[in-house]
Amino acid sequence: MKKIFTLIFTLLSLTIFGNNKIKVIAPMGAPSMTLLKIMDENKVIGNKEIEYEILNASDVLASKIISKEADIAIIPSNLASNLYNKDINIKLVSTSVWGILYLVSRDDSVKTWEDLKGKEITTIGRNLTPDAILRYLIKANKLKVGKDIKLTYINSAPELAQLFLAGKIDIAIIPEPILSSVLMKKKDTNIIFNIQDEWKKTTKIAIPQVVMIAQGDLVKNNKEFLDEFIENYKNSIQWVNTNPNKGEEISLKLSKRNRGKIMASSIKRSNLMFKNAKDSKKELEEYYKVLLEFNPKLIGGKLPDDKFYYEK
Repeated sequence: MKKIFTLIFTLLSLTIFGNNKIKVIAPMGAPSMTLLKIMDENKVIGNKEIEYEILNASDVLASKIISKEADIAIIPSNLASNLYNKDINIKLVSTSVWGILYLVSRDDSVKTWEDLKGKEITTIGRNLTPDAILRYLIKANKLKVGKDIKLTYINSAPELAQLFLAGKIDIAIIPEPILSSVLMKKKDTNIIFNIQDEWKKTTKIAIPQVVMIAQGDLVKNNKEFLDEFIENYKNSIQWVNTNPNKGEEISLKLSKRNRGKIMASSIKRSNLMFKNAKDSKKELEEYYKVLLEFNPKLIGGKLPDDKFYYEK
């Protein structure tokens, strides 16, 4: 009965106050996994209808945020800093994905960083964040790119995975959820390193790879809604970690296509964890410092100031 009254009240609110729609976007993969539960259950919060869009290509994220087509977005943390430093009025609300990169090989002969001497690693994202992370770890483990290790770059993770499965690549950096697809097709693939664990060994912190941002206007004018959405988002992440198989069922239902039954295993290796802006600020700043030294353009040329971080 209570649910019926709530639904009636919501419908009346939408009728009286208008259909206040909020647009939420995220790229396909780990970022969209964080939204599975909330996409399935929370189509309306308060008097606001929520429209979710999962993008196959991440290169349109920035344009949708700049044009204010999206009110809330789940995006790479460096993109959030980059936009903010270009005077785009956004706030970093929370961090939710803490690294999805894995170093794999076609056999189990390579087990340590020392074993990588004289080897070739194929990866993605030349001069981008995967490149920065890998080069940082190579240097931290007293090896040199060009001298001890050769790096080769492929344009996309799907293409890299195909080459690996075809036996044309021996050692590669492969992100989730594509790694789960590779492991399903080649079960004897050797995971040399969980890159997130290696990062923690070196920096003592996790990789804050994906964040939620909100438009400044939404923060200013609809703080109550935003705080409720954040709480639902937090619960969504906790739920999908606890229920990866059910999360996969929701994903298949929402996408209306079978994507190879890889979602459940991918969730387990995608390091999904909610931290609000305040609690993840230290990790973000340390990560930004690494990116700033590697390629200042990745974060907009400088560390974002304190106003970047949302406070409840």
